[in-house]
Amino acid sequence: MENKALIKQDNRVISASYTLEMAERRLIFLAITKLQEKSDIVKISLEEFRNFYGFSKKTMTFRNLKRDTKFLFDRVIHYLDGRNEVYTRWVYKIIFDDKTQEVYLYLNPALFPYFLDVKKNYTSYFLDETNRFKSIYSIRLYEQLKRFKKTGFFKISVDNYRLLHDLNDKYHEYR
Repeated sequence: MENKALIKQDNRVISASYTLEMAERRLIFLAITKLQEKSDIVKISLEEFRNFYGFSKKTMTFRNLKRDTKFLFDRVIHYLDGRNEVYTRWVYKIIFDDKTQEVYLYLNPALFPYFLDVKKNYTSYFLDETNRFKSIYSIRLYEQLKRFKKTGFFKISVDNYRLLHDLNDKYHEYR
């Protein structure tokens, strides 16, 4: 299924340090494509999520979607805004409607400038370009490569790559 939802994000988000599991990332970035300037509330139904990402009814239940959404609630994004270090959350409130099998995400308005009406220093791609990726790290690398597509040059130290993926306490043998 082709889904031409465009994700457009400020390069500071691409360079930000955050940890999201694959399901959480799918949820937040689908929500961002639906984000409207006047509202921080985004509704995502189980059916919409399944259809967008090609899940079957067996592999993606409302229980799974609720679990993944609850994990998303605790996730932090860390980025630089000028000379300031910023720590914030992706969402500040979640409502589950068990009857309609819908999730209402209240997205953090502090992040809106990094996704809405971005005019310079941004990277964009269609979400379906990353649907088949199996790893969150492959998506993050893809975003970095898209970011530097025009120059054709991307160089990063191992330590900075680890920081980008919030891997401070993992994979010590690859330092």
